[in-house]
Amino acid sequence: MFQTCDLSPVITVMMMMRIKDEKFWAKVTKTDKCWLWIGCKTHNGYGQMRRNNKGILVHRYSYMMTKGDIPEGLVIDHLCRVRNCVNPDHLEAVTNAENLRRGIPGNKTHCPKGHEYNENNTAFYSGYKYCKTCNREKSRRIRASIPTTPGIGR
Repeated sequence: MFQTCDLSPVITVMMMMRIKDEKFWAKVTKTDKCWLWIGCKTHNGYGQMRRNNKGILVHRYSYMMTKGDIPEGLVIDHLCRVRNCVNPDHLEAVTNAENLRRGIPGNKTHCPKGHEYNENNTAFYSGYKYCKTCNREKSRRIRASIPTTPGIGR
């Protein structure tokens, strides 16, 4: 006679993993290039979520779900340079030194809005490169939003 096994704990774990994956992908918007995390983000733009009462960066979770464990001593680099992208094709395990080298601001030729970084359009502050065109546009928007008071100059 055959002995029967109760597979319900295994099935339950598998169902829970699928539910977690469904919840994960429900917070992803796919564009023609990147798959953008629309859930919670860190202060510097990386997607984040909680799993097993621990915070996890979503690009790392995406990599582990689709490619397996992250090799020891390596970090996950966004090849597209978009911090909230979870597209596995845009994620690569590299050394921290390589990740830092790839992300050096001096290697960028255009700002996020597409303006060229050149001698006339580039400013530096606290070690960061800024687009003068974007800063001018931001200043105009801020000035335009400030209400004027009669009798008091702007």
